Amino acid sequence: SWEIPPLPWTNLSPPFSADDGSPLSIVGSLQDITERKRTEDEREKLEKQLLHSQRMETIGTLAGGIAHDFNNILAPMTGYGELLREHLESDEQATGYVDRILDGATRASELVKQILAFSRRETGTKERLRVDHIASEALKLLRAAIPTTIDIRFSDDPDCAPILGDHTQIHQVVMNLCTNAAQAMGHERGTLAVTVGMFMVDEDFARVHSGLSPGPHVKMSVQDTGVGMSQDVQDKIFEPFFTTRTGGEGTGLGLAMTHGIIAAHGGHVSVFSQSNAGTRFDIYFPALDVSDIPQELPDPAIRGGDEHVMLVDDEETVVDLARELLMSIGYKVSAFTKSLEALDAFSAAPDSFDIIVTDHTMPELIGTDLAKRAQAI
Repeated sequence: SWEIPPLPWTNLSPPFSADDGSPLSIVGSLQDITERKRTEDEREKLEKQLLHSQRMETIGTLAGGIAHDFNNILAPMTGYGELLREHLESDEQATGYVDRILDGATRASELVKQILAFSRRETGTKERLRVDHIASEALKLLRAAIPTTIDIRFSDDPDCAPILGDHTQIHQVVMNLCTNAAQAMGHERGTLAVTVGMFMVDEDFARVHSGLSPGPHVKMSVQDTGVGMSQDVQDKIFEPFFTTRTGGEGTGLGLAMTHGIIAAHGGHVSVFSQSNAGTRFDIYFPALDVSDIPQELPDPAIRGGDEHVMLVDDEETVVDLARELLMSIGYKVSAFTKSLEALDAFSAAPDSFDIIVTDHTMPELIGTDLAKRAQAI
């Protein structure tokens, strides 16, 4: 209980009475809405994450499709370029021209890998690794490229657990975030702080951070004292080709690729920023369970052979290149650009083929259905 303070708009003080002198009672109630407010805030946050996730998934599907078509264009450029180079070893000038073509194709291929990483269609080879070790490596490389006016600080937990991930992609995540942080500070004095340690995700935390499950995680924070971002910019930073830079600087793919890599590793990324108050990215990766460590197998040597290969792909240039390469190491090859024609040829003489190598997405009959029908025969 508490005393009712004097009311500022009247000289009266309790007890109150009506004009006719009869007593009045003031009845009030209080309700603690902390939990309801917290639930509403969580629901709003989850709805925003869901909408963002759906938008990114749609763009990722589109980007993945474009990357697939682009790969079909690059494959014959690279393959025939390498074959051509072998035939021109005695001509240094021509070899130099071919090398430049291959360099361009390689750069284009790296761009495709970034798009596929964003669209979560390519996760690379996962292995047991330490995020703190990769972050330390990356910062050593960045020191030479970052202005000396920026103070780099790194701290880690020596008992930090490993994760299951792709070393190159995690390195890209660290490089992208740290490079962006440095650019946000420009040539002004500032601090880039990277922290790696353990973080236990509980059910409440997992509920409001999409993609996470309860359990031990490795948390990496990248924080700068730069110009910060408005909320409008924060809502768009992970979308591909969105950039705040002018003059053709940056492709707008860096953070989109970072988001895709983290999601493909079962992690989550959060951003906290205010204009003129710096930015902090928090990244969470599931800590590795010993049972999750994959068994490493040695790569088999390429030996070639004389077996009969059925090759099926609706891209004629890809088929021609693959046939050329397989025939160069001794195989007999029958190539088809139409899956139904390939099935007819197999049905007519199934014992004459030793293996079928087929694309998946093709008109008329997709690769898996072609394989099932061949197995039935």
